[in-house]
Amino acid sequence: MHTASFLRLYRLHRLLYAGIKVNSYQLSRRLEISRATLFRDFEKLKDIGAPIRCCPLTKVYSYTEKFELSKLELM
Repeated sequence: MHTASFLRLYRLHRLLYAGIKVNSYQLSRRLEISRATLFRDFEKLKDIGAPIRCCPLTKVYSYTEKFELSKLELM
C-alpha cells in the first residue's frame, strides 16, 4: 500500500476510534480527500474487519465497538 494511503486510512481509523462525531462531508474535508475516496477507505477498513456504521438519522459514521488496528493490517 502506498504511504499516503496508509497514513490516510490510519488517520481515518484514529478519528473513528476517538469517537469523533462527524458526517462524510466533514470527514472528507478534515482528511482533505474527496467523499468518493472516503467511501473507498471505509470499504478498505471494513474489508479488514472494522465495525463501521452510519447512523441513518444523523449520517454520522462511527465504530459500533472498540476496534484496534495494527499497522500490519494496512500493509
